[in-house]
Amino acid sequence: MGAASIPSLHRCWEDWLAMWRIDCLIIVSPWDAALRGFAERADLLPRRMAALDLDPNTVAEVEPVAFRDLLRFCAACESYGRCEWDLRQDPGDLAWQEYCPNAAKLRALARSA
Repeated sequence: MGAASIPSLHRCWEDWLAMWRIDCLIIVSPWDAALRGFAERADLLPRRMAALDLDPNTVAEVEPVAFRDLLRFCAACESYGRCEWDLRQDPGDLAWQEYCPNAAKLRALARSA
């Protein structure tokens, strides 16, 4: 193997590496979007609780089982887009109580706080 073949091997390696990176992006991209979506959804419950003057940390400390249930129902909720929209437009609007699976529990926690 001569000195002239080393640059061609280097170019071959760069091509392979570029293709590998593209393949990784194709694999990672859907997961990245899913994780981003999950992070956005995880932000909705604290925002809703803040609109009700509830501190998520206090609720988690005082009512850990109830808080776990809130998290579980919020994560499984199919009204993510509507909830996010309502929180952005008018957090005080009571329309969220029609579709939120946590509405009754959040109202009870707000009354007892």
